[in-house]
Order: sequence, then C-alpha cells, then structure tokens
Amino acid sequence: MMKKYSLNPRQVTIIRLREFLQKSLNLEPELERFVKTLIISLEKADHVNPAYNPCSSDRIEKVLH
Repeated sequence: MMKKYSLNPRQVTIIRLREFLQKSLNLEPELERFVKTLIISLEKADHVNPAYNPCSSDRIEKVLH
C-alpha cells in the first residue's frame, strides 16, 4: 500500500516526470535531456523555497485580473 504524503504540486510533477522517464522507451535524446533538466530545475526551486505554493488563492486571483 502506498503511503500518502502531503506533496505540493511541484513535488508531484517531479515524481510524475521521473516515472515518465522510467517508463518511456526510445525517447529522443533532446526530450530526455529536457525532462531531466526540468526535474533538476524543479528540485532546486523546491529546495530554495519549499513553502512556495504556485496554486495559492492570491496567485490565482492575480492571474484572473
């Protein structure tokens, strides 16, 4: 059984991108590099500001206006 953790959207995205890399066969090298770079960028951003939540209501309101 899988444990449920409180993950922010960035962490969920990192997990899904890693799963994508593991399951994908014969990826174009450019796409593989892009996904790996994206994972690294998201991990670094998570370490810099782990409390950041891009889906907060304040941010959504700013986008809507």
